[in-house]
Amino acid sequence: VFTPKMHLTEVVDGPAEKVKTLVAMELMRHIKIGNLPEYQLLALNETKGFNVFSAKSFVNIIAMLGNMLSERWLVWRKLYLSKIKRVWLSKKKYADQLDLLNEKIAGQKRKADPRVQRRKVRQLAREIIKDFWNDPKNSQLHNDNESLVSDDPPAIFERAKSARESLRKRRGQEDPGAESALRELAMAKVTTSTDVLDVEALSMKSYRPSQQTTNFDRKKRTVWEKLFAVDSDVRHGRLGKHLKNEYKDALALDEREQTGRHQVESMIGTAEPTHANMGHFDVSSVKRGLVVEGAALKHLLGDPILEEMLFAVASCCESVIACRVSPIQKALLLKMVRKYVAPTPTTLAIGDGANDVGMIQEAHIGIGISGLEGQQAVNASDFAIAQFRFLEPLLLIHGRWNFMRMSKAVLFFFYKNAALVGSIIVFSS
Repeated sequence: VFTPKMHLTEVVDGPAEKVKTLVAMELMRHIKIGNLPEYQLLALNETKGFNVFSAKSFVNIIAMLGNMLSERWLVWRKLYLSKIKRVWLSKKKYADQLDLLNEKIAGQKRKADPRVQRRKVRQLAREIIKDFWNDPKNSQLHNDNESLVSDDPPAIFERAKSARESLRKRRGQEDPGAESALRELAMAKVTTSTDVLDVEALSMKSYRPSQQTTNFDRKKRTVWEKLFAVDSDVRHGRLGKHLKNEYKDALALDEREQTGRHQVESMIGTAEPTHANMGHFDVSSVKRGLVVEGAALKHLLGDPILEEMLFAVASCCESVIACRVSPIQKALLLKMVRKYVAPTPTTLAIGDGANDVGMIQEAHIGIGISGLEGQQAVNASDFAIAQFRFLEPLLLIHGRWNFMRMSKAVLFFFYKNAALVGSIIVFSS
């Protein structure tokens, strides 16, 4: 469910170049903030060594051999289908079975080493973004290429570097750490960044000579802090509450200039700053949503690398909505989930019209809603309900009852077969 606190990404209809660039930028943004660690360079370039005496390495070797045997078996089935079985199969059945085998072979290769496909996805995303910014038509836009295609930490970790650079530029001034210069630098940082307070810019007075006067008022220390404080900063009065009033006024920002911070806090659900998030926030904790139009999906679906790129972005979102999509696109989206989620999940599709038939048939479990749009969805589904609100009792009540009954039936068949075969063995001797 979408909420006003979510960061919403809309992939709307447009030129293929812009649609692919938007998805590629969103992918690199998730990689950068740490939502997709398996796509980061450290994970992609990791070398897996084998130790003969390690149990984990032994399991990896067994899994690798199993993947090789499965791949060889699928290749043999494809050869048998193309050389022998196609003699008595119709063209449609042959094409369907060949496509199914090709998908299984591709899935087996991804399972053997998923890093190969992830490298291709990341490389394609970088190329798409690079080509977009190299286009002269996009030269007037803000080029954020470097920050999007790199795994550098967020700008909050680069404050010391920016402070040193600002000091270097002010070396030629008479007083690089003047009060007005520092205040101007801090305010510039505030108005040009999502960070409301640049601590490094405001703390550049620590680079100034020691004969300068301090900004802390030692008279604000309490008796307990003077006598019993163990921390030297507390004992010497170097906390925020010990700042001079005029320095506090210089650092205080107007409420209208803190809009960016309030928006971020509302996005992550922390209206009041706490000790853990004072002065910074965790970008990866921001809830995200994705809206994709069917006209934009036509530029992404069909290409395995673009499909995986779209799925990686969607997997980082709390809510995903695909609107104005065709029946075949609905089926392809569900097929994409079955293909790229490991292990393969059990999917459920629910619909009420003829345009949902392909999606219902593609899912493991199809549910049709009988209503004003006809009975096509009901006829193609595994279960039929009259209203959408009946889905909850169907899954949680009747689904559990069916699971228990099937479990008892399976156990009964085991006991029945054991008794039958045992009696045959005993009396036949």
